[in-house]
Formats: sequence, C-alpha cells, structure tokens
Amino acid sequence: MAKEGIEAASGPMVMQISPTGIPRLDFLLRGGIPRGQIVVLGGTSGTGKTILSMQWLFCGYKKYNEPGIYLTSTEPVAKAIENLKGFAFFNQSYINPLRIHMTDIRTIINDLGIDPTHDLTYNDNQKILQVIQNLVTGSGAKRLVIDSITGICYRLKYKEVIRKNI
Repeated sequence: MAKEGIEAASGPMVMQISPTGIPRLDFLLRGGIPRGQIVVLGGTSGTGKTILSMQWLFCGYKKYNEPGIYLTSTEPVAKAIENLKGFAFFNQSYINPLRIHMTDIRTIINDLGIDPTHDLTYNDNQKILQVIQNLVTGSGAKRLVIDSITGICYRLKYKEVIRKNI
C-alpha cells in the first residue's frame, strides 16, 4: 500500500494544493490546503473564524475567479455583510449569486416548510443538504463556508444524524 510521499507503482503520489488566496496563510500552509478537503475552523466565539472564512471566499473570487457560497446559521446575512465593511478584502460588488452567494440556513429551513421549533430529522437534514448541493451546482461554487456547523448540529436530534451531517 503506497503512502503519501512514497513512490507508488504508477509514480509518486502528488497531493494537489488549492491556494487560499491569503498570502501569509498560504505561506504557513506551504501553498494552501489540499484540494477537495474539508477544513474545520475551531475556536471560541470572537477568535476570527468567520472573518477568516470570509477572507478566504473574497480572496478566492478576486485572485482565482472561484465563486463561493457563505451559509450562516448564526447571524443574519445583512449583519455579516455589515461586519465585513471595514476589511480591505471586502468588495460589495462580489456579493452576487454567481460570485459570492450569501444565504441564511434558517431561510432555507423556512422555505422547505420545516418547523423551526423542532429538532431536525434525518429527512429534514437530507432536504437541507440537497438545497446546498443545488446551490453549489447552480452557482459553480468552488468554495463553501457553513457558519457554523455547530449551529446546525445543535438542531439535530440523534448523534448518528450529526455524524452523517458533518
């Protein structure tokens, strides 16, 4: 069995790197993050997770023309946009369904007719994931931020649903 960095029968394995578009972060990460991987930002409230993820979206569009999607479950989109206005990476004209699409997961839940006062079921979760998949496919998004996965998982009733959701 070939391991990363060890030559396999077909030649050396090469991990594709996707630059974040944030120069110092790309330097620290030795070029970026592995393409196609899920990255989970962890930290307490106020540590900069949302700002970093927003910078990743905006720099990705500006530098690489990679559309992105920002899904929030913690604060309204208008407030998120207002919080970004003081940052150099922010560009209001990028907020567009085919550039950086921003939406509230609570709106998706409401549009699907899911009762917001009850725990999410496995079927509810599947419907939400289908909407997200349709958003990604329809916009051609290359970058997706879900802020926060914890906010969604709190609404899931069973541990096995939480694991499948993540």
